[in-house]
Amino acid sequence: MRLPDDHRWLLAGGSLLGLAVAINHGRWADLAFAALVPGVLIVGWRFYVAVRDRGVPRAKELRAAPFLVLALLAVLPIIALCDGTIIPKPAVTHWVVGRIAQVTFLVLLASYLPFISGRRAEPERLKTARFAGFALLVLVAGIEVIRVSPVPDIDVWTVQKAGAEALLDGKNPYRVVAVPDTDPETDFTVPYCYPPFPIYMGTLALAARGDVRHPLLAALLAAGFAMRFIARHRKRRPLPSLLEDAPALFFWLAPPLFMVLDRSWIDPFQIALITLGVAAFVDGRKTLAAVLLGVAISSKQSMFFVYPLAAVILAFDLRRWVIMGIAALVPVLPFLAWDFRRLKYANFDFMNGLGARHDGLCFSTWVYNTFHATFPPQITFLASAAVVAAACLRRPLEAELRARYAPLGFARALVATYLVFFFFNRWAFANYYFLVIGFASLAAATAVQTLGDAEA
Repeated sequence: MRLPDDHRWLLAGGSLLGLAVAINHGRWADLAFAALVPGVLIVGWRFYVAVRDRGVPRAKELRAAPFLVLALLAVLPIIALCDGTIIPKPAVTHWVVGRIAQVTFLVLLASYLPFISGRRAEPERLKTARFAGFALLVLVAGIEVIRVSPVPDIDVWTVQKAGAEALLDGKNPYRVVAVPDTDPETDFTVPYCYPPFPIYMGTLALAARGDVRHPLLAALLAAGFAMRFIARHRKRRPLPSLLEDAPALFFWLAPPLFMVLDRSWIDPFQIALITLGVAAFVDGRKTLAAVLLGVAISSKQSMFFVYPLAAVILAFDLRRWVIMGIAALVPVLPFLAWDFRRLKYANFDFMNGLGARHDGLCFSTWVYNTFHATFPPQITFLASAAVVAAACLRRPLEAELRARYAPLGFARALVATYLVFFFFNRWAFANYYFLVIGFASLAAATAVQTLGDAEA
C-alpha cells in the first residue's frame, strides 16, 4: 500500500514532542530538550519538502508502515504509565482508573494486529466498536482526573473558575478576578488573562454543577472524532483501520493529554475548534468551517496566525473571509462593550509585560543556559511570519491540486508555524507543545484524506 510521507513523519515528530514534554512535564531539562530538537527538525524538514514541492505530498510503498505506526502508538501509553506524577498532586486517591485505562489502551491496540496488513477484511462494526472503546477510555480516565484532583494547584484552573463564577454573579471577570500566581520564579497576581471563549465554556460547566475542565474533556474527545472523520472521508477503497485511526489515537494517547486536562490549560479548545473546522471543510461545509475557525482565532491570543493561513490556503472567498472575521469578533464583543480597557490589559498588556521564563522548554532557555544571553523575541515573530508567507505563497499552481490538498497544506502549515513560534519564544511549556501535537495529528489525518485510488 502507498502511504503519504506526511502521515508517518508528522506522527513521529509529534511523538517526540510528547516524549520531550513527558520527561519533565514540559519544563526545562537537558534530556527533554534533546528529545525536542529532533521533533522540531522533522517538522521543519517536512515543511521544507512541502514548500519545495509546492504543497503536493508524496506517497511511498511501505509494507512495514502499519507495523511501525502500531509500535510507535504502543510506546505512548507506556511512556505515560512510567510517569508516576502525570497527575501532579491528586487530592483524593491515586489515579487507579486512569492507569487501568492506559493498560487497556495497549490491549485495544493489539486488536489491530489481525487486520494490519489490509489483506483480511475487517468488519465495520469492529472498527466502530474499537474506536468507541478508545473514546470511552479517554472519557472515563478524564472524568477520573477531575475527581481525584478537584482543586489543582495551578493558577490556570483558579483563574478560570473565578472567571466563570464572576460571570455567573453578573460581574466582569476582567475587572474582578485576581488570583495568586503559581509560577515558581515570580510572585504577582494574575487577572483573567484569556479571551472570552473559555469564560463562556467554564460558565456553562459551573451552571451545570460541573468543573471548568469538563468542557476541555469534551473538546479532547471532539477533536479525536473529527480527526477520524477527516481520515475516513475518502471516496476510495479504505486503508487498514489502524492507519485511518492513527491520527486520532496519537492525539488521545499523547503522554501529556491527561496532565493538560488536570492543569486546565485551554489548548484543547483551539485543537477542537480548528479540527472541527477542517472536518467541516472536507465535508464541503465551507461556511461552517469559516465560523469554527473564526471562533478559534479569538479563543486564545496566539491564534492570530490562523486567519491568513485559513483565508489563503483554504482559498475562502471574500464572503467567508468576512464570516471568519465576524465569528472571531462575536465572542469578544460583549466584553469589548463592557470594559475595553480591562479586556485589553488582561489579554495583552499583562501578557506582554511578563518576562522570560528560564524554566521553559525552548530555544531561548538553551541560549540563556549556554551563553547567559537573551534570545531576541522579535526573531520569533519574524520566523513564524516567514513560515506563514512560505505556506501561503507556495501552494500548488493548479486549481484542482490546490482544492485537493488545501486541508493538508493548512494543517501542515499550522504545525510548522506554531512549533517555530513556541520553540523560539520567551517560554514554552507542556500545553504549547500539546497544541502542536494536536495540529500534527490533524495534519496526519488530512494526509490520509488526500490519498487517491491508485495510492490506497
